Amino acid sequence: MIRKIIFLIISITSFSVFAQENYNSEAFRVTLGDIAAKTFTKDSTANAIVIYESGNSYVSQNDYKLKTEVKCKIKILKSEGLEKATVKIYLYNNKNSAERVKDINATTYNLVKGSKDVTKTKLDKNNIYKEKYNNNYTIVKFTLPNAKVGSVITYSYETSSQFMFNYKSWYFQDDIPKLYSEYKTSIPGNWQYNVKLVGYKPLDINTSDVKPNCLEGARGAYSGCSINHYAMKDIPAFIEEDYMTNKTNYVARIEYELKSFEGFDGVKNNYTKTWESVDDELRADPSIGKQLSKSVKSKEFLSESIINEVDNLKKAEGIYKYVQDNYTWNDEYKIFKDVSVKDLIKNKSGNVSAINILLHNMLIENGIEAQPILLSTRSNGFPTKIFPVISEFNYLIVQVTINEKIYILDATDQYLSFGTIPFRCLNQYGRLLDFKNGSKWVDLEANSTSNILYNVNVDIEDDVFIASIKSKVTGYHALNLKKNISLIKEVILRN
Repeated sequence: MIRKIIFLIISITSFSVFAQENYNSEAFRVTLGDIAAKTFTKDSTANAIVIYESGNSYVSQNDYKLKTEVKCKIKILKSEGLEKATVKIYLYNNKNSAERVKDINATTYNLVKGSKDVTKTKLDKNNIYKEKYNNNYTIVKFTLPNAKVGSVITYSYETSSQFMFNYKSWYFQDDIPKLYSEYKTSIPGNWQYNVKLVGYKPLDINTSDVKPNCLEGARGAYSGCSINHYAMKDIPAFIEEDYMTNKTNYVARIEYELKSFEGFDGVKNNYTKTWESVDDELRADPSIGKQLSKSVKSKEFLSESIINEVDNLKKAEGIYKYVQDNYTWNDEYKIFKDVSVKDLIKNKSGNVSAINILLHNMLIENGIEAQPILLSTRSNGFPTKIFPVISEFNYLIVQVTINEKIYILDATDQYLSFGTIPFRCLNQYGRLLDFKNGSKWVDLEANSTSNILYNVNVDIEDDVFIASIKSKVTGYHALNLKKNISLIKEVILRN
């Protein structure tokens, strides 16, 4: 009898939870189940969930612009989730034109306490604001009215863009769970894109078809379209963890890179380059190739003991130490702009590329094999490997080969030991530039482990514990400690 009662209680509880979470993740339409739900058992920590989300991008026959229709339905579960009631739409612009947004509609749904009646509060168009974000982006922003814990909010809008090189990306994953997220695209055959699925969650829907004559041009010209449907279900919230590289390396999304465009007149323009062509461009680039070929008269800078050193490793260490001690990094990551070895020598301060290119040139001048490496820092995300995207790189370091052993160097930090690069540079891989044999990918790893070791001695004398603790810090932990001790010494000396 007791077992039956327990089973009945469990069954009632399970039914109650199920009834409370009758979310409609199949459509944008709000149902009573969406509003009445109070929990999300799959993730009890979630402060809000996306119940349904859709995007649809296509090229308009009227003006040949890229249109994207967005719809989103969100449930607010906790007070922290109210931040989702403020929506920001980022619009790209340049000197000649700008993306635009129209047909913004937003509604908040609330359940009247003690009944099944639902109130709907629509967004007043006067409460839509526009502000400048930076030189290339404008934000259109609005907040859903009367949003509270328990509310369901919906919003929809349409963007218009003439920047076909930047076909709309779609993020399936966010910092809150999503029950369903889909993206539909219609891409005319004139435009060819490299399509990249990022993240580790597979697509639940991935279909493709061809629609003939979907876009007409002048004089009877036309193009077929690739019709695609992508969707994911039950997407967990993305949670950033300690020591993780940039979250964009892992967040599930689809991105597009324009490969080529062919006009209705038959003229074709290629945009995606090969590494061979990129190497040629970098060789002639005034901030990279030209600076790497600058000669440096070592006798004007280095001591005779360094110049006359016969051991190449000791000589390289001496050159590295000289650059570290005599040139200060100005905290700028520029690698394709305002890079000048001449200005660095004159001002004793410069960006990361200028400092490491000077190091490279001094090493070469003294007969040591050295090559530059382009990389993307941890906070900047992984660079694309399947095709060159130079804009994804933001840092330059130097690889040195001595007696068949490889050392990776960065002279921007005076506390770094020879062969150690900053933690910000440990982003798995970089592109080694070799203008004679062609560039290649190389792994970027720490040259030693980082540890904090404790040695504890405990003596017991007459019921008294006497303990001594010694610690040993190595690797990047030691680097940070070294910097802190140095700062403390400077403060003491000033006082």
